[in-house]
Amino acid sequence: MADRETPGLEALRCMRLNERRQAMAFTSFGTEHELLGSGVMAFAPGTSWICKAVGVDLDAPLGDDEVARIVEFYRSRDVPPVLELTALGDEATFAAAARAGFALAEAENVLARVPAEVAVELPEDLVIVDLDRQDRAAMRRHAEIVCSGFPPPDGRISEAWIAAAIESQHQPTARGLLVVDAQGEPVAASGM
Repeated sequence: MADRETPGLEALRCMRLNERRQAMAFTSFGTEHELLGSGVMAFAPGTSWICKAVGVDLDAPLGDDEVARIVEFYRSRDVPPVLELTALGDEATFAAAARAGFALAEAENVLARVPAEVAVELPEDLVIVDLDRQDRAAMRRHAEIVCSGFPPPDGRISEAWIAAAIESQHQPTARGLLVVDAQGEPVAASGM
């Protein structure tokens, strides 16, 4: 009951749950994965957005041995080791990561609030539709549009990225949306 009375605690609980959800989803996206701590190290050739350790220190800090395991997992697969940590992580994990040569590449905070009602006004010739998971062409077009918003540094979106984005929409809790024009052509997409 205290969580409901204290908004900050509820937000922290939601953050932890989301990190765990993301870690479990990565076990499905990757072609290989290993569990580590409370999370996962995931790998899929050609998909840098999947090749990372996620949610690994939610229950306990990582030490030097666990961080070395992350480095070895990715180096043995010829990809740079990436360790995604959250503000929920323990300082000991950040220190172990620094000793192993990890450096902060980016910081991201996402805060969300579910409004009572969402009103979206689109031009008359655009409509938002649910992604039909049975329609292979629509699934592919959705993946292409979504991936175009997160291109790798070289700008080339590989077939592996497309395949992983399609797979992500087959998760039980996934929901894909398309914005289609008057001719039924998708012009924008989102996935959650």
